Amino acid sequence: MDPFSMSHHETGWPLRLLHVSSMTSFERQEGNIYRGVTEPEYNCISYTWGRWMSEDRSIVIDGVNWPIPGVKQDCFSVQNFQQAIHRASQGVAFIWLDVACIDQKHRAVKMAEIGRQAAIFNGARNSFIWLHSAPFANLQPAVEGLARLSSMLEEEVRELCGYESPATESSMMSIAGEHDVQLSALCHNTEWLESVLKNLEVLSQEPWFSSLWTLQEMYLRPDGKILARDANTISIQSGSHGPITIANIIMYANTIRDQLVKTNRTQDEMEPSHESSIQRILVLIDQMGLAGSSFNNPCLLYSAAKHRTSFCSTDRIYGIMQVFGYKLGEAAFPLQSFSLLDLQIQLGAAFNKSSPVWAQLFVREKPSQLGKSWLVDEDAAFPDRLQFAETIPKSLCTIDVDSNGTCQFIGKSCMLEDMACFWRRSSAVTAVGESTELPAVQDILLDSVAEVSSISADLRNLSYKNPKQNDLASQLVSHFGDKIRILMVGMLLEGEGETLDARSEAEEQEEEGEVVGILVVKLGNGETKTWRRVGICLWASRMEDVCSTDNLWTEFTGIIQ
Repeated sequence: MDPFSMSHHETGWPLRLLHVSSMTSFERQEGNIYRGVTEPEYNCISYTWGRWMSEDRSIVIDGVNWPIPGVKQDCFSVQNFQQAIHRASQGVAFIWLDVACIDQKHRAVKMAEIGRQAAIFNGARNSFIWLHSAPFANLQPAVEGLARLSSMLEEEVRELCGYESPATESSMMSIAGEHDVQLSALCHNTEWLESVLKNLEVLSQEPWFSSLWTLQEMYLRPDGKILARDANTISIQSGSHGPITIANIIMYANTIRDQLVKTNRTQDEMEPSHESSIQRILVLIDQMGLAGSSFNNPCLLYSAAKHRTSFCSTDRIYGIMQVFGYKLGEAAFPLQSFSLLDLQIQLGAAFNKSSPVWAQLFVREKPSQLGKSWLVDEDAAFPDRLQFAETIPKSLCTIDVDSNGTCQFIGKSCMLEDMACFWRRSSAVTAVGESTELPAVQDILLDSVAEVSSISADLRNLSYKNPKQNDLASQLVSHFGDKIRILMVGMLLEGEGETLDARSEAEEQEEEGEVVGILVVKLGNGETKTWRRVGICLWASRMEDVCSTDNLWTEFTGIIQ
């Protein structure tokens, strides 16, 4: 079995379903039959309980041969649990509930079912998210408040830009460069900032937003309806809103986050209290796993996982793999054991196989393990410059990783010196007036690795399109000479909800986007084909312009360590 994909030979139906009226767990029979019903409709419920296991009284479920774990009463009571189960079963006779449907004592069976989470959640008619810590009286106003504050920001955008209809994510982003300063007005309003922070803190205190396993469930079913501790549904009655889903909360959070990030990027000075509030809001949104949820790059989910609580380090892979449709480690081979590094290599290999662009679009904050500079792991960072919405990656290379973690790049490369000259010429074309400081067309982001430690500190963290990017390129060329190259990974093209296959070749040639390249340094002398990744670079271009620089690029095959 290919461990990097879901098996099409296995049924997507759960091994068990809970029949709610009898509180009995029924095992799947041949033909996907449960309690005599063939392929019944079922709902699923997402919640967290593992951190509060105890010897306290547990809910009674028949039909299982494992003990149902008890939960501390200060987390939630048996009565609370029963209320949530019955609310989640509305409209159906069965639900999928982990403690009733996953064998809690047989690890091989448990891991196999964990490897089917995507199919199980996607197969459910409805999904519910039980926030069992917060009472309805606290949760309802917090969500309503976040919706209102987000709406205020959207209204400001519409007024500034003359939009008569509600601003979409696309329209919000399209005006980023043109209206950054005006858009920051609300982001400097003390009352508005404090209100955002207050409502986010109510949500962030809910354990569901710190559980690793619920992070995956949030991505699998963003339409999950929110239930408070007493199982009452959170809803907004005004306008066209009804029951609130986690997708709504993600949208509210990212509307706010986007504008705060732009404020940070464009404002050199701000009041310390405002700056503190903004940073706290951004940290909360990131830690809750809401930031990456609106972006295309799947690696952002792995980054969010490091903020979540888990019992075992390997859960950071097992707890998110199904979002991508991967079955890794024990989920694919239940009788074998795998280390965290084994799983990281499997996940990294799968990322690079499906999309080299997304897999390499990160910056390393700490030196990597020997031979793993290519690998996105817990030390990978995703600066705002690398977070893209409404973009489609186009791969222009192949990156193959074997089971030992040896990474081979097959594609095209060019000397950084040659590309730096091209960038400078392009900068001169875009220069305005008599300015002696040419605007950069490229962005270079360096990894924290020993090879580039001698590069000037003031050039290591440059802002977006900073003119000093040209100086950084020159210093890298001066330091490494012909030992530093760019490997062309691919392009990020504008678009959303469509595939590149739907575009004609002519349309693709005219498409504007950004070229993504890996900066690599040659290890050793002579004819060695071993290289080390030291950073990434991006520059705006059209596909036909990339083709026009073909004379700079040569075929390349090499090992990235």
